[in-house]
Order: sequence, then structure tokens, then C-alpha cells
Amino acid sequence: PPPKARATSFLRGYLWREWRERHPEAAAAAGSIHKLAAEKLPRSFQMRAIDADVPKQHNGYDCGLFVIEYLMTFFRSRSALKGLGWAPHQHWFGQGVVSHRRRRLRKIAEGLRNIAVQRSEPDVARLLQDAALRSKVREMLGDLPKDKRDRAPDAEESRLYSDGRPPKKAASLAAIERARSQLQQ
Repeated sequence: PPPKARATSFLRGYLWREWRERHPEAAAAAGSIHKLAAEKLPRSFQMRAIDADVPKQHNGYDCGLFVIEYLMTFFRSRSALKGLGWAPHQHWFGQGVVSHRRRRLRKIAEGLRNIAVQRSEPDVARLLQDAALRSKVREMLGDLPKDKRDRAPDAEESRLYSDGRPPKKAASLAAIERARSQLQQ
């Protein structure tokens, strides 16, 4: 694995700049990051790198989704963060779960875009004020693939909607909108 000192130093510097920006008086009194760390003010300046055995991506484009999965794991289980680095964590999730999450996010985005066009409402925050729509999005974000093993997406899932229309599987959010329109008539 690559050395973690450079990344840790970068993150420490970033946190120091953020803290200085939010607490200018205290930062001016502290002087430098080294003086502040010596005085043991914020614990974040004593950050250390941990080489954890966690799930790793198998491609060059899912890094952001892996970060989301790590965060979701930490939110679901408080003990996950405490035990980080002490034992292997490959059981948390796999590439198949991340690929599933990517496909779901694509479907959600496409569905929200279609509803935004139907309603002439470009503001997603306003669209998500609709409780039924918000509930469907939450459900789609939280589900897991039926088959957790790594698998390649089928042709329909991997195409990029070049024709401007989502595949039939992506219609679930639009179906809510159609049902609502029919009920209002």
C-alpha cells in the first residue's frame, strides 16, 4: 500500500485551514498548527493514518461511491468506525453492492429529471418535498442487490441513455408521477 503520511499531512492541513477560517480569533492566538497541536486543542490535529483492510474498488470510476458506502456503513454501525484497522472489514460490502448503488443513483437521477420536466420544476429540493417521491427515493437509495456477488451489469443497465430515454427499469419514479396525475383527474 502507498505511504499514508502525505495524505494525512494534506488532511491535517485542510482541517487546520478550515478551523482557522471558522475560529479566526483562536487561530491568531494559537499561531501555528505545530503550536496548536502541542497544546492539544482540537483532536483532529493529532490524526494518524490507519492502514485498514476494507473493501477496495475493482475499477477506476467507483471511488466516490466507495466513500458513500463507507459512510453508510459507519452510519449503520457505530462499532464499525471504532474497530477500523483492528481486523479485516472485507465483509462490509463488495464491488457488486457499489455497482448496484451506482445503477440506482443513475435511475434516481433519470427519474427525477423526467419528473422535473413533467412538472416544469428544475429545483430538486422542491420536488423532494413530495412525501411519496421522497419515500421512493429513500427506498431506492437504501436497497441492496438481490445477488450480492460481484457481477457485470447487463447491457440495458450499462447503456448511457444516449437516446434520451431511460430504460424501462428506471421508470419507477416516473410511475409515481403518472399515478398521482391520474388520481387528481
